[in-house]
Amino acid sequence: MSGATTATVPEDADLVTITVGGNDLNYASAMFAAGFAGRLSTRRWTRPLRAVLPTATVPEPTEEDLDRAAAALVRVVIGARDRAPGARVLLVDYLTVLGPDTRPGPNVPLPQESLAKLRALGHQVDRLFALAAERTAAELVPISSLSRDHTLGSSEPWVTGFPPRLRDLRRIAPFHPNAHGMHAVADAIVRHLDTPRSAPGQL
Repeated sequence: MSGATTATVPEDADLVTITVGGNDLNYASAMFAAGFAGRLSTRRWTRPLRAVLPTATVPEPTEEDLDRAAAALVRVVIGARDRAPGARVLLVDYLTVLGPDTRPGPNVPLPQESLAKLRALGHQVDRLFALAAERTAAELVPISSLSRDHTLGSSEPWVTGFPPRLRDLRRIAPFHPNAHGMHAVADAIVRHLDTPRSAPGQL
């Protein structure tokens, strides 16, 4: 659930899924900021406003940044296990948003340079989950790899693009799972639970 913490996990839970940590690397916020800046730049009447706003930059985390983010995710896993000792804990990483074939366009108002940097940042988020799974022996459901053919620009994207009108931001969260994506994540979790336990950190 949105805004959930380990304190909200029922003590008798038999399953806990964890998808957090991207914000520790400023992943979603960087995509939104770059997309918002790009959208302003494509509209003649908003271009002057773009000129007075801070430049949108894509962070490039160091190994130390990645280690700190992984440590924070490890604490979440440990907290969930402490709260619900009988629960099966799954780390479910993020849907891939920008694939190698994603191109700038109406729903991806990003220059190629930003696209490349955001893809690299997405790979760092994938590494974050892999590290946390390795350090905690938690099971990893690698949605990032399962969704590589469903990025923005594909025939069936599992994520939302940037809306054409800024006022639509009140009802559409850009670069987040759409209905197809949410169903795909749920199906992947069910398949994972239906298969025999595998090595820690693997699907």
